[in-house]
Amino acid sequence: MLRSLARLLAWVVSVTFRLAFVVAVVGLAAGFAFGGGDLPTSVDELGDDVHRLGDAAGDGIGELGRLG
Repeated sequence: MLRSLARLLAWVVSVTFRLAFVVAVVGLAAGFAFGGGDLPTSVDELGDDVHRLGDAAGDGIGELGRLG
């Protein structure tokens, strides 16, 4: 029982990471293609982008938590 629960949890985590990667790649491609964005030119600018992405992911997880 515990082994099957661990496998299920591992599968869910694996699928979640794969989906997050796909969404990130598609989002970056769409942002550059349609948003007219450019690549970050400094470490600070890249850090700001990553920070905003983390905030957006946290907000999305919070929204999912409210649905249940």
